[in-house]
Amino acid sequence: MRILCSGEVVVHEPPSVRRSTREDFLFELLGDIVFDSLEELHAGTYLAPEIALQELSERVPSPASMPSARALELIKKVRFSNHNGASFSTLEEYGLGVLSDMLQSRELDMDSSRVLTDWCSDAIAKQRSVAATLRDEGARPALQALISEGRI
Repeated sequence: MRILCSGEVVVHEPPSVRRSTREDFLFELLGDIVFDSLEELHAGTYLAPEIALQELSERVPSPASMPSARALELIKKVRFSNHNGASFSTLEEYGLGVLSDMLQSRELDMDSSRVLTDWCSDAIAKQRSVAATLRDEGARPALQALISEGRI
């Protein structure tokens, strides 16, 4: 897969504007699993998207990439490196508390054999849909108009 720079300015909301939610953590942690597994599998080589996704769907992520392992590692690092109780409570307020709750409730325990399979199946369907739209002669003018208007 390729990462392209579009030249568009994107603003990421800092935690002072928006605190991380359970959904934010699940989205980010799942993205980490996908990215790590893809990097391990292909090590920088380019494959067509559908082929890369198909190969990735058959992979079992490493245990260290799983959300519960990442969350536990982060929480341990914060607790062992933090000597100032005030800054620890600030970190808890801005997301570490949510992450700790998710870890304790076992919400981050996922079936490692299903994680990539499910994600890749969804991604393949979306990739096929986008490809079909781009091949559709009737859709091209509408897409070009949306791009020109800055809506996509």
